[in-house]
Amino acid sequence: MGLLESIGSGLITNLLSYTIKKKFSKHTFNNEKPTEVNAISKRLTQVLELMNDGREEALTIAQLSQMFQFKKISKLEKYFLGQKEPSIEFLKEFSAKFAINSKWLIQGQEEPFKFDQEHYSNCYDCIQKIHELNPTTIYFIRSDSICGETCILLEINEYHFLILNHSLHFSGQVGWGGSCELASFRKLVMKLILEENFLTLGLVIPKRKFSDLYKGKIYPNTILKYKNGKIMHWHDDFTDIHNQRCGYQYHNKYDQNFKDAFRITKSHIEKYEEP
Repeated sequence: MGLLESIGSGLITNLLSYTIKKKFSKHTFNNEKPTEVNAISKRLTQVLELMNDGREEALTIAQLSQMFQFKKISKLEKYFLGQKEPSIEFLKEFSAKFAINSKWLIQGQEEPFKFDQEHYSNCYDCIQKIHELNPTTIYFIRSDSICGETCILLEINEYHFLILNHSLHFSGQVGWGGSCELASFRKLVMKLILEENFLTLGLVIPKRKFSDLYKGKIYPNTILKYKNGKIMHWHDDFTDIHNQRCGYQYHNKYDQNFKDAFRITKSHIEKYEEP
């Protein structure tokens, strides 16, 4: 890449957000409906801003053009500026690469980061998807609400984060089905840690943050970058129902939801799963 082209790319990248915001402000003032090309360019810019939120080094248009093997940076810049309509193939490729909801990016429907559309019959059923994606890190994220909603976040690489489309309640507010799901969760965690040696971490975050994360309203890595909760190994200690790995010594530092879910799961396994 030539020096002048690099300088020009940097200037356009820095002015990109301002240019599009100005363009859409003008449309709003004149009560005009933005064209579909402009709407897509606005969503492309929005998702890039969300992905860069909290990052020490922002992902640039120049870097994106290299990832997608564009010969000229200007081609991608035109997509972001609304000067050229991107192909459906490119938008789908962009969505897949960064775990963006293609319906949102192409049509403006649903939420930007609600990417996983699979349906899992229980928590352990997620194992196939995890094997398919082979994440570098698996996060078990729990809400601090009364119900303790819990989901699984996969980090595939530094730009690709995926929330699996399955959640469970991690608390004492569960019935028979909930206790079965807690046992299924324990089975999954044990499989990933003890047999397959995946790197796993646990996180407890505020209720509202969890809701936005699971619904796909916020970029998953934002939760990790801003540390909207404390990283811990509650999920690992939860599996140690017979204290074989000295997990009991850490129970006092966990909340009541953990203690209630642990008690329910231990009782369920002793009654229905162990000889």
